[in-house]
Amino acid sequence: MSRMNAKSAGFSLIEIVIAIAIFAFGLIAIFNMFIRGTTEIDYGKRQTRATILAQDKMEELKALPFYASGDSIYVDPALTAGTYSDTVAIDDQTVIDRYATRYWTITDEKYAEEDNTIIVKGLTVWIEWRGRNGDRTYRIESTKRRQ
Repeated sequence: MSRMNAKSAGFSLIEIVIAIAIFAFGLIAIFNMFIRGTTEIDYGKRQTRATILAQDKMEELKALPFYASGDSIYVDPALTAGTYSDTVAIDDQTVIDRYATRYWTITDEKYAEEDNTIIVKGLTVWIEWRGRNGDRTYRIESTKRRQ
């Protein structure tokens, strides 16, 4: 009978435990990257949806009639100066923190010098929602000139 050489006998228990520990740490790091990636995707999706909702409201306000015809001036009642709000769905897949609040402010910015009538309306739209790391806000501003 020949005796096996200690060097060619295979791996020791300590080597196997160290290899498994290194492999486990690698798997944990990869798992954490996946969790972080899905969180960032969720944030990006909500930010995109907030942007779309704010831009939709801004376009709706800019499309409202505001004009002068002869001696009369017509301003859509929805363009009355003030601050307004509504609740909108920002995420269709989650139940918690699914809704956001959209605000819009309309201001009378500039008046005609000759008859002191409004010729420019200031429009500000912002949306606020709760994210995983606190409250988030997206804001846009524009003006609407009387035609």
